Amino acid sequence: MVFLPSGISSPDDGPDVRSELFSRGARTLIEILEVVGTVRDGDHLQSIVFIAQEFGLLAKPIYLFGIVDDEPRRVQSLLLEGHYRTLLQAGLVDVDATGRLRPRHDLIPFPPSNLVSRRLAALNALSPAETVVFAAAVLRLATGGLYAGSPRRQEAFEAEVRAVVDTLKESGDTIDGAAIGAVRRRLVASLPATVAFVPA
Repeated sequence: MVFLPSGISSPDDGPDVRSELFSRGARTLIEILEVVGTVRDGDHLQSIVFIAQEFGLLAKPIYLFGIVDDEPRRVQSLLLEGHYRTLLQAGLVDVDATGRLRPRHDLIPFPPSNLVSRRLAALNALSPAETVVFAAAVLRLATGGLYAGSPRRQEAFEAEVRAVVDTLKESGDTIDGAAIGAVRRRLVASLPATVAFVPA
């Protein structure tokens, strides 16, 4: 019963740390899909969850991310991929008429847990390609030892966005760097002081 919320277990289930983690991860993905209502696929979801964790917008970090592809480098969590595919196979997430992923609240046996900050709704303004660029710019800053959520990093972030966009010129995707910068400013402006004012 991996979709049961934390603290609720089947009488037949013994304590299982993996089930507990999966339950928390599944709830988080469902809430992200509700808050960011423009998620198109698993790759888009990977970028959003990475940004959420990097900006401290989840109650607890859940996923470890690796790096895949060349420029732009993309983030990937195999655990997130597993949770996402299981939600799809279980029918708890489906695709609406516009091609967006949506949680099936009529089938989900638990209420939203409020683990995800509503601030993430700012990402609704970005296309999947722009969200990938956002995540790649955050990753480039982190690789250089800089925290993308620091208010002092706007110029550095925008420079990284431009560098990532330059690698995508052949892709044909339309990327609005100004929109990406504006979304980052909204996320940073809404962060608690204890998160926003870190030394890096």
